[in-house]
Amino acid sequence: MQHAHTIVRAATADDSGQLWRLAHLNGTRRLRGRMLVAERGGTVIAAIELDTGAVIAQPSQSHDDDTRLLKRWRYLALRQAGGGARARALIRHPELRLAA
Repeated sequence: MQHAHTIVRAATADDSGQLWRLAHLNGTRRLRGRMLVAERGGTVIAAIELDTGAVIAQPSQSHDDDTRLLKRWRYLALRQAGGGARARALIRHPELRLAA
């Protein structure tokens, strides 16, 4: 497991280029709306949409652990915030930390 070096955080506008790159490498649509990203060494390696749970990840490396980590943080965000609009408000403020 590589969680020790992986940072999970809310996506920002600064991540748009890296998110586009991930979608292009995966041959999928670009994610939209509120997202969480997994970052390692300053590079976004995976992302998950908060609303739909759609995931994109860097195909060149095995990121199953990072994908599971993102899904868990999405679950915690939705559960802690009560789902829906409250979860989106929680993710909108990256300085807020989720209770694990």
